[in-house]
Amino acid sequence: MYIVITGDIIGSRELLAKGINRENFIKAIEKVNKACEDCLLVKFSLMRGDEIQGVVKQVDFLPAVVRSLRYNFLPAGLRIGIGVGAISTDIVENSWEMDGEAFYRAREALSQCDKNTITIVKTGDLLIEEATNALFILLDALQSKWTRAQWEAIMTYEKYGTYKKAAQILKVMPQNVAKRCYAARWQAVVKGEEAIVRLLKFVLEGSTNE
Repeated sequence: MYIVITGDIIGSRELLAKGINRENFIKAIEKVNKACEDCLLVKFSLMRGDEIQGVVKQVDFLPAVVRSLRYNFLPAGLRIGIGVGAISTDIVENSWEMDGEAFYRAREALSQCDKNTITIVKTGDLLIEEATNALFILLDALQSKWTRAQWEAIMTYEKYGTYKKAAQILKVMPQNVAKRCYAARWQAVVKGEEAIVRLLKFVLEGSTNE
């Protein structure tokens, strides 16, 4: 059982008209691949100008990878489909050359995204999907309100583990980092992400025991 993320860039044509082009998207993918190097089985790559895809190494990393995608693609937004299932081909460097159940489910999930639901998971278990997708809707609603400064504070704090170190990187006072994380309801986001991981582990561990 594998975890595939397939996404597309919201309003890519409008972004191109504003000067945000394919090179910007490629740089965003490079940043995600570097930040999530230890979390990815297959790195993200760009296809047809505005579609992205990669394979996550294990479920514990999924929420952080999704967040890294959203952060590094700012100001562009993403629709993200997540598929959990088997892969029927060899694992290769380019995920677009791979195939299988996880990819079908990720594409199906992406096709069901709309302006109100921008992250959808497909696992084959309807109850797990319902609960997981509800949590993602709540997380996306919170994150849609984050300022750039709050995004930077959260991502830097998560990486370095202390407000003091994050403050040194961001060149602000530690209390400013703490205030931004608090205003963004970071601890609530952490609880939601942990719940998503626990839910998806039921699917993954169930398939292992079959």
